Amino acid sequence: MATKSSIHIKPCNIASSEAHNRRTAEYMRNIGESRIYVVPELSTNNEQWINPDFSTPELRTHYDNIKQMVKEKTGRAMQEKERERKGKNGKIIKVAGCSPIREG
Repeated sequence: MATKSSIHIKPCNIASSEAHNRRTAEYMRNIGESRIYVVPELSTNNEQWINPDFSTPELRTHYDNIKQMVKEKTGRAMQEKERERKGKNGKIIKVAGCSPIREG
């Protein structure tokens, strides 16, 4: 029996993702005590790895590089905003910015 799979690609919120990944002091202050899931005693053991192929570790630069690559490969701008489409039964479905890759 064949199985179907799909990969849904959704652009991340670059502004909050970078602060979340680095656990900056400002980010930790703003998320609130009830949502803190970091154990401060173990934080000294944390390690960080940044892919050396990235020219810079900032997500904004990496995202811009991806947009440029999509433009070069497809000849069209990368779709970033949500769009709506009507399904077979007339129901309106919201499709995330970057179209999902479907196999099957």
